[in-house]
Amino acid sequence: MTGSRTGEGARSPDDERWRAAHRAVLDHLLRLVAEYSPLGEDLVLRGSMVMSAWVGAEAREPADLDWIVPQPLLVPVDPAHPYPYVDGLESVQQWPEAADGAERYEIWKFEEFDTGGLRPTVPPDGLHWVFEAEPEERPPHLALLDLVRERPVAAPGVVLDVNGARPDGIWTYVEYETPGVRLTIPWAAEGLPPGEARLDFARDEPLPELPVWTAIPRADGSGRTVVRTPGPALSLAWKLLWLHSDCASEGHARAKDLYDAVLLAEAEVTRLSPRLLQKVFRRAPDVGTPAPDVGTPAPDDAPAPDDAPAPDDAPAPVDPLRVDTLVLDTEDWADFRTAHPRVRGTAEEWVERLGRALDRVPGPPAARRNGRGPAAGAS
Repeated sequence: MTGSRTGEGARSPDDERWRAAHRAVLDHLLRLVAEYSPLGEDLVLRGSMVMSAWVGAEAREPADLDWIVPQPLLVPVDPAHPYPYVDGLESVQQWPEAADGAERYEIWKFEEFDTGGLRPTVPPDGLHWVFEAEPEERPPHLALLDLVRERPVAAPGVVLDVNGARPDGIWTYVEYETPGVRLTIPWAAEGLPPGEARLDFARDEPLPELPVWTAIPRADGSGRTVVRTPGPALSLAWKLLWLHSDCASEGHARAKDLYDAVLLAEAEVTRLSPRLLQKVFRRAPDVGTPAPDVGTPAPDDAPAPDDAPAPDDAPAPVDPLRVDTLVLDTEDWADFRTAHPRVRGTAEEWVERLGRALDRVPGPPAARRNGRGPAAGAS
């Protein structure tokens, strides 16, 4: 999305048409994944496109589509493949020598038939052993381009240019610190400036909890598109992580993350647990391990994580529910409010709203985590 059209400030009729066209493109791409290919069974959508399903019209206007590409669930097997890990008992019953490994050799010795007393092990019904990581037949971003090539029209007069698509295979998702592919697809509409749809496919992103099926409302009111997404609780946990992480690394948090975190924390559908917070914050070395009193207290004699002492330069533990340490940049908050004129109040007031909303999360006393922290001159 071009930088001059990313906000929700004063809009001319052409601006409204451009944004409607851009949203139609995103809705179209989402439907291609969810309804026209097996990709919808694998990919997990996160980010601003999902917010409207949980907070309705208060959600920010989505700018792009953020996908997680889950890793296949591989079952490690013994290097003495194939025995005892076999897909069925037929190979053992009909050709026991091969099951013992003789199939791999032209000349073998009698002792090589020895199974070591191991019984054949078959996988659960409907599954099979994976002896090596099976390569993808078609990477998700290329499979999506195939779908766009077949259905380039996003809406009447709005057409995607698949030949102008630009994949970036060396991209790294800064917010999530995970590698992936960024795909940019140009689109055109008569009488409007050209636009671009950006899709991020992030790999190696662990999901602390299973994805959920979420119905994403389409902007034209034609219905909803059902896709797999992180739940609202995990989305809030990630937002809290970025707020604290950005304060630790950049000196201030981002206005958009504060806004989203408040909406998620106040939403009735969000049920954030201390255990989930611990799982999310454990992967954030720049903000430290969550404070020990977040969640279920550990016994006094419990070993430290990984049973190893923390290095001297390790960051101090953070309380994910504590908001008085959050700092917002004045200019960033002002720009955010200009782009979103319906947002009222100062950054400090929104930090206070977040603290009040987090009071319902089990954990430390509210008085300790619901401080009234600085907002770096926010107004």
